[in-house]
Amino acid sequence: MAAGDLAVMMVEYKFVVIAHQENSETATDGTNANLNESARMRLNKMEKTGVSKAHFAIVVVFLIGIFLGFSLGLSRNKSSGGSADINAQLTQENSELKAQLENVKKYFPSMPEMLSVSGAVKSINGNTLIIETGENPNPFEQLPSTREIAVTQSTKIVRQDQKNPEEFQTENEEYQKKLQSGASGAIPPVPTIEMDIKLSDIKVNDFVTIVSDKNIKNSASFEAVKVIFHQTY
Repeated sequence: MAAGDLAVMMVEYKFVVIAHQENSETATDGTNANLNESARMRLNKMEKTGVSKAHFAIVVVFLIGIFLGFSLGLSRNKSSGGSADINAQLTQENSELKAQLENVKKYFPSMPEMLSVSGAVKSINGNTLIIETGENPNPFEQLPSTREIAVTQSTKIVRQDQKNPEEFQTENEEYQKKLQSGASGAIPPVPTIEMDIKLSDIKVNDFVTIVSDKNIKNSASFEAVKVIFHQTY
């Protein structure tokens, strides 16, 4: 039996059932005497072809299966196409972001080497200083934020103070005179002076600068050539 014939029979069966229900509602003697002739002929035809409620159910399930299969295939096609579009868009956005990031990096040049670091003293363990240097101002470089400093017998430890303003002004005037006269070897004055101190003079939370004779850019621990304690008031 072809699928088209089954569909037609399904419609005819539905028509007969509806007609039978309508006549049952209007019948007063509990019989099928009022069933109209057209419905009776259709029912006879269906009985001859062997169509029953079971056949009707099979047809319904068959049609529902076709519908669901078509819908599922269409949904998968749309989903596949949508994913491809989204992936293409994400790829383009990532490329644009990378280009912008490379442009921003130009404003944060990488320091090739570091010979000194500054920070607050967090702890003192014998001849070892632990200092907190804080976050690197360059967001594109990951440097140690905590440094372990070994102070040896050869490490120079000094306290840095500000010079008297009048003294510094006098030194600067002398420096300018040497430049005007064309003297060679003129050294510009610095606004600070240094005094030798001991490691025991440095306390927790003091601000220090640690100087090394090596590149300590990525070093979490190293030996200090010089420790400068910055006097705060």
